[in-house]
Amino acid sequence: MKNILVCLVAGYILGAVTPAFGGNGSDSLAVVAANGGLHFLRVMLTDNCLPRNSATELELTNNSLSSEFFVPAQLGFWITAAVLSVEARQEYPELTFGFEQDELVLQLSCILNQLESILASDVYIDPLTGKKALFQVYYSLTGQAPQGTDFEATVSMLDNLYLIVGLQTAANWLADIDPILQTQFEATLQAFDLGMWLEEDELYLGAPQNPIGGPKFDRILSEGRLALVAGLARGELPWETFLQLHRQSQFASQNALTSAGRAVAFLPFFGTALETYVPTLFLSSELNTVLGPNTLHPLACAHGDVRQFLELPAVGATGISNGFGAFTLFTQSPAELDSEFQDKKVLIPPAALIEAGILMATNPSVANNFEACIGVVQDGSDAYAQWGVPDYVDFGTGLVNQGLRNRSLLESAQATTALLNHLLGGDFLEALLQENAEWETAIEAYALHLATGRYEAESLDNSSGIPKSQTQASGQETRWLASIGDSLILSFDLKTEAQILCTAWYSNDDTGQGDLLDFRVNGFSIAMVPTVNTNSSGSAGAGWNTFTALPAIDLGTLPGGNHTLSVHLIDSDGFGVEIDIIHLLLPAATLADYDCNETSSKYLHATQTDLTVFPNPSAGAVHFQLEQTDPSTASLMILDLNGSVVYQTRSEVRSAGVRWAAEGLAPGLYLYRLQTADTLYVGKVVRY
Repeated sequence: MKNILVCLVAGYILGAVTPAFGGNGSDSLAVVAANGGLHFLRVMLTDNCLPRNSATELELTNNSLSSEFFVPAQLGFWITAAVLSVEARQEYPELTFGFEQDELVLQLSCILNQLESILASDVYIDPLTGKKALFQVYYSLTGQAPQGTDFEATVSMLDNLYLIVGLQTAANWLADIDPILQTQFEATLQAFDLGMWLEEDELYLGAPQNPIGGPKFDRILSEGRLALVAGLARGELPWETFLQLHRQSQFASQNALTSAGRAVAFLPFFGTALETYVPTLFLSSELNTVLGPNTLHPLACAHGDVRQFLELPAVGATGISNGFGAFTLFTQSPAELDSEFQDKKVLIPPAALIEAGILMATNPSVANNFEACIGVVQDGSDAYAQWGVPDYVDFGTGLVNQGLRNRSLLESAQATTALLNHLLGGDFLEALLQENAEWETAIEAYALHLATGRYEAESLDNSSGIPKSQTQASGQETRWLASIGDSLILSFDLKTEAQILCTAWYSNDDTGQGDLLDFRVNGFSIAMVPTVNTNSSGSAGAGWNTFTALPAIDLGTLPGGNHTLSVHLIDSDGFGVEIDIIHLLLPAATLADYDCNETSSKYLHATQTDLTVFPNPSAGAVHFQLEQTDPSTASLMILDLNGSVVYQTRSEVRSAGVRWAAEGLAPGLYLYRLQTADTLYVGKVVRY
């Protein structure tokens, strides 16, 4: 039987902590850009070709482009991050990750040669304008692979714009380092530039006559305001014009005047500099691999440094805190179905850690959304290895913001990931812990959850055999109650008497009869709850199963001590119900123990009389000394904020105590778990 993920959420909205986001920009930029994509580059260029998207390339196996196909946006993202990395190392020589200046110049030269080779091919010519362009095929534009010179179906203006920003960033950086290479970058930049122009106060992209038609031009605008940023970076848009166009798009967004406006309304507004800085969001997984979960911690703080480095104007009155507020609605919105391609889902990986200070709200849907985002990004089985995000092939039109389908999976997954890293990292988390002692309990639960695995259940698409479950699961293990009589049993301890509420997130591919769940406390039935069909298409076996929450169930007022909660499937249509997360809602002060493995153990915070952790924070080894007179076996485990075990040992406790020295930890915040025969000590360790 698989383990169910239990999330115990303190019954409070934690106090708001709103640090000054712009106060330490220089340090922030150093942390954000320290790695600069060194690992990312070497992974993607091992076969001496430009970055590829294997899933999209697979769709082009019968097309002549497939042998040289790559995603230009990836290259633009990487260039921007790599340049910022070198700048950070120049200012902070103690950083050892990322490129040296000469190494980056060499890599940029190599990339330029490959770009020029691609441009030499006639297949990259826009038949309407005669200009060269890079190809990023969006399968969803036509529902079929590109044919002939159908520029409308085969060129992504947006991808070229991302690349343009990267090339322009490199050219700016090379000005004082390698003027010859800078000139080559400028020339290549023009070859990839489809251009922009103004007509009746509207911004247009591409040829003098819009080559892609109204609806698809609308799609490009709905992808965000990067077009405006790119124009500003290249000097094609004066600052006054940029502000005018941006105000228009904001007005359209707020009033939903166009499908593009509707889309832009859901996009976060961090300001011009950070919109140009978006490429680093896409590197979050690779950066975290090297530097740990704090890599993108100071995203918002870096605003001023990035603006200054890219020589872009500041954004004026709209600030980072407003950006967090705008992003909240976007990330907490439900997943949206693709009306044209019913078997694909435009998925929003939402998050609870969005607005500064509100971490684990008592709203079960918010807490589940946080777990969902973490799971999507971290689960390697569903991720493209070079990106750390779900691969294109799984989501189809989720990558394209056409009309009403205005929320891009790729953008939202990475932006959400960056914000999560920001809010979980460094000073922000420390300040939060100081304000909210109860959060230690919640963060411990989070670390335990991330250490679990993943389990596929529910149905297959009866036409293609594609698994349809887990599309909005937390990314952790789920329990499939497949047949009548199946059940799960969970154990928890209470320090004092408390009223307990619970809810469960479930997925149900319903054929019509329905499934009935019986919730029992200590063996006694409390509530029998019917489930509904959560299949995205409305019919069994035809769409993506999604996870939804049951209404809150009052388990009653329970005395202090050990209790069991069991969920039984007592009626089924044959497919059963997949349970993702069970939330127990209770005051944090009453929480004594929770256990994801259906066993029970004591939960105690470490005290100075029992356990000494020193020095903490530490720049070197961290020492743990346990003062205990009774000999017994004890184990020490240290986890990072991804839930990964980074240090583990076991030792005999003697009367003189036991001491461990955890060495080799990268800078960051860690959680320790010291388990003796009858006590579990939990706390945090900071390495700098």
